[in-house]
Amino acid sequence: MTLEPDSHSILPDQQGTDGVTPQTKATQESKQATPESPVGSYVQTALEHKRNTHHCRPDQTPIGKYILEVLAAGILGAYTVAAIQQLRVMSGQLTQMTQQSNTIQRQLEATDRPWITDTVRSASEFTASNGAFSWAVTIRAENVGHSVATAIFPQAKLIAIQGADFIDAPRRKARELCDEVSARFEKVKKDPVVWSNAIFPGDSSEFTSNPILWPSEINSATTFDGGVKVGRSVIPMLIGCVEYHYATSEKPHKTWFVYTLAHSDDPTIPLPTRVFFSLGKTVPSANMVLIKADQLAD
Repeated sequence: MTLEPDSHSILPDQQGTDGVTPQTKATQESKQATPESPVGSYVQTALEHKRNTHHCRPDQTPIGKYILEVLAAGILGAYTVAAIQQLRVMSGQLTQMTQQSNTIQRQLEATDRPWITDTVRSASEFTASNGAFSWAVTIRAENVGHSVATAIFPQAKLIAIQGADFIDAPRRKARELCDEVSARFEKVKKDPVVWSNAIFPGDSSEFTSNPILWPSEINSATTFDGGVKVGRSVIPMLIGCVEYHYATSEKPHKTWFVYTLAHSDDPTIPLPTRVFFSLGKTVPSANMVLIKADQLAD
């Protein structure tokens, strides 16, 4: 059988008529479709690539800018530390100035403020009735300071001694009474009778108080046997507080006091025993003796 060459095949030794080896149609079309690049265009592209190699990547900061940012952060940190130290110094100076101002104010108050002292005397008989004792006293408040005292508000109270505590317990109860006086003053301070009170330096005013020793307080106190002439008895004491004010002070000031009581109605009773008051026995006002045992002013 004889093979006939295919019309689409090309023999190895087949050449074109112009002496050029034939090429496929796709290869020819590819060469025709590829434009020829000029030489100058190639040189320009190479130069641009060479220049671009000197720049940082997009995710990097130029070294100069980085140095400036570090310097700025360091300067800001140093300034912040210096400002904080200066603030601490100023705060300490302000505290010292405040303390000095308070000291000066206290010194001025100590020399120019009013000071109230008290003197108490009997104003009625010491009445025993229905298991209680009632009394009236006159509190003389004297201003021994150097400015006017205003809104003077005094109170007095009878207490009965428990055991042998003649010092600490009366003091404690006097301070507690001052707290009660302050609470009462807040309720009546708008009363003209209260806020219109004023005592000038070197002057004094008198106030009346009516203390009562109630049966419950007598029953809770220590009772003593005073012998044939005194019998069953208690030891009463008088405590009190005077609250007052003045223009240069915002807080109230107080003088509290403690008096030991005695009676002189029977001269045959020994002096140490006269501090015992017989239950149910009234003592005339003229025979009531008050002995100041303690006093404190703020």
